Amino acid sequence: MLAVAVGVVACQPQPEAPRVGLAPSSALGTGASAVAPSGQVAAPATAPSASAVAAASADVVSHASTQAEPGPSVLAAGSVDGAALRARARARLGQDRSAVTVLAGGSALELGERICEAVVPWRPPTTPVLLKPNICGYHALREGGGDNGITGRTTDPEFVRGVVRCLRARGFTAITVADGCSVPHADWQKVIALTGYRAMAAAEQVPLVDMVDDGYFDTAPGTPGKPLRVTGMEGTTVPTLLVPKLLAEHLDHGLFLSLPKLKAHRFSVVSLAVKATQGLLMLSDRAPAHLQKWRMHRELLDYVKKLQAGDDDRAAYVRSLEVFAAREIDAFEVMVPDAVLVEGAPAMNGDGFDLLVPSAEQVAIGGTNAVAVDIAGSQFLGLWDSAELAAGLGGHRASPLVELAAERFGVPLALPTLRGDGAELLRRPRPVHYKAVAPFRIDRDAP
Repeated sequence: MLAVAVGVVACQPQPEAPRVGLAPSSALGTGASAVAPSGQVAAPATAPSASAVAAASADVVSHASTQAEPGPSVLAAGSVDGAALRARARARLGQDRSAVTVLAGGSALELGERICEAVVPWRPPTTPVLLKPNICGYHALREGGGDNGITGRTTDPEFVRGVVRCLRARGFTAITVADGCSVPHADWQKVIALTGYRAMAAAEQVPLVDMVDDGYFDTAPGTPGKPLRVTGMEGTTVPTLLVPKLLAEHLDHGLFLSLPKLKAHRFSVVSLAVKATQGLLMLSDRAPAHLQKWRMHRELLDYVKKLQAGDDDRAAYVRSLEVFAAREIDAFEVMVPDAVLVEGAPAMNGDGFDLLVPSAEQVAIGGTNAVAVDIAGSQFLGLWDSAELAAGLGGHRASPLVELAAERFGVPLALPTLRGDGAELLRRPRPVHYKAVAPFRIDRDAP
């Protein structure tokens, strides 16, 4: 989460990221526990009913995804094998050309259930499942008044409830909801209360965890927030990368699902699966590690200082965004989700913080290739293959995070194959309302 006087906290230089970008549009195709009030995990939930087991069995027959063969462990001696995870990510995303599903209409709860049923890969019901919604992407903690600083900026807990119920119907018993916030534990308690996540998790009997070394979750039973060193990162832009133990365990032998909010972001352009990496990582530059996330975009601070003095050094702004993208992709490569389920009920144009422009439609977008899902989500927001965006971002026709991820993993820079009752929404021009940290904005209604 960015935070500044004008809104942005930033952070010491690193080598400039490799420059990538979209081609002109003519070259693009179209192609099981409850959460106590304190946040502590309570007693396990009950076993699934016979009907739930039957539903899970039926899903094995109907679902297009096949069972994944377990690979070698990536956990060893209290660290995570980053080289193995990066190789696994490149191989999987480079080969995954599955369709992206777009569903339209219904409540956030209904969309969560439906997108889960449509795209979550099959696994044995004993597999532990980690759901990572966007809980931390809020503007500020505001109790009382017309705007709590959270609504519209975070993943709707009703969407997550729908996903939990879908997974329960398949027979899964070990489901955890978690994010990683750069706040003290007391503020985490306020966040989960204001967002509605505490009530949802308690009602659905799932653990709710902040994956950080905040003095609570890194010492609680199971130490879910304990930072683990990632080996094999010396040649990357994030050599000090750490990942929380809970995430590492699910990357090793579980099912990891990313549930971001479908929204624009004033710095990264869009905030989807790749950007969600920010809530998962920690850095060992200083302690506590969870408060070092700002270092991922630290060059932005120099630009903001110049901007406040009246100097819009746009080239410096674009460079800071490209460096941030390179770091984020290096981290993302270690923690690629098995599937992405994006909540857009509604989606939010604007800047993700102060300016919120909700979409007319209620949608969910999902798939097993996180980069393809990000491309589809960018298209829904009108921020893909955009000449107007390129004019403000030194030629980048989309978020550099998504462009660089596509290049890294060999994902085509084109709208992926789409399916679902909302697919037509992405096959025609979309309205776009975007406001950047740099002094430019785009406001255009669909023709």
